[in-house]
Amino acid sequence: MGFHHAVPCGAPSGFSDPVLDSQRVFRALLAAMSYPGRILRLTPPAHVPEGLCEASWSVLLTLADHAVSLWTDLPEGAPARESIRAHCGSPATERPVDADLALITRPMEAGAAYDFRLGTEKRPELGATLVIQTDTLSAGEGFALSGPGIRKEAFLKVTGVPESFWLWRRSLENRYPLGVDLILTCGTSLAAIPRTTRMGE
Repeated sequence: MGFHHAVPCGAPSGFSDPVLDSQRVFRALLAAMSYPGRILRLTPPAHVPEGLCEASWSVLLTLADHAVSLWTDLPEGAPARESIRAHCGSPATERPVDADLALITRPMEAGAAYDFRLGTEKRPELGATLVIQTDTLSAGEGFALSGPGIRKEAFLKVTGVPESFWLWRRSLENRYPLGVDLILTCGTSLAAIPRTTRMGE
């Protein structure tokens, strides 16, 4: 699911006002994708399931629905997984490569095998969107980002995600338009690194 082909589902019961709240989050996601590396803060939902941060839950309530397949590293039976089923209705996939949307809550435990859908030459928009919970997100003294939506360079510091993941993400740059779109979350904040963005050291 290329992010720009997603639409807000508009019917999650996890928001106080399902339509208005999901529209606000979707606009924030569009802004984050349009300006890679820019950190945006969301108004948190009233209740957030254990194991998820506020921004991750807001993104799921906005993007996940019955038409969007979802893979997550949450263990079976986890309260957050049950909340996703109840509020979003996304069909769960057992393999990351089968998912439109992936939620990674423990990136440091993911290992080095990153098998997410990249799309095809004819249908690059089928590449997955990954929602990754981080330990911290901050501007400056981090990755140098360049590409569409960025004047010269932007800098984003991310902790809690292994170097092996970033090496994999950089390896995809020469395969554009194939790739994945990243939504990084921490607390009530999020930032995006779409597949069009090049990552420096």
